[in-house]
Amino acid sequence: MLPGKQIYLLMLLIIAPLLPAELMAQEKASGEAAAAVISQFKMQHGFIPKPLLLLSERPGAVPAFMKYGNALMAGGPLSPREINLVTLSAAVALRSPGCTDNQIRKLKELDVSDAEILQVVMLASVLAHTSTLTEVYQVLDAEKIFKNID
Repeated sequence: MLPGKQIYLLMLLIIAPLLPAELMAQEKASGEAAAAVISQFKMQHGFIPKPLLLLSERPGAVPAFMKYGNALMAGGPLSPREINLVTLSAAVALRSPGCTDNQIRKLKELDVSDAEILQVVMLASVLAHTSTLTEVYQVLDAEKIFKNID
């Protein structure tokens, strides 16, 4: 069985002669835009997140994803400090080590103290743990649990 990228390339070779030149030019421009976004991200952050690499397999997905994320980060009532504290909390709760490291680095650049960062991490960890316990509880038979407690 061929890996996804090879299948995509094979399909592209088969149907390319059937596609109008304009569509092919759009796909090429989209791939170049994705490469530019990924390159810029690496320059700014020192690494390339795996999700961006995955999204780069879909024409137009990387620029659209980054535009969406940047729109949510820009403006609004939260300060950059608050935005990065919230995103650190989400990264910890979602167990995303790359995002966690990146957010801690950004928070240090914003002069957020180690104590503040640690408190956010602990709060997010508690909520993530509670969420896991809730999932397990829903799977188990609640009546059996309560009978054993009484």
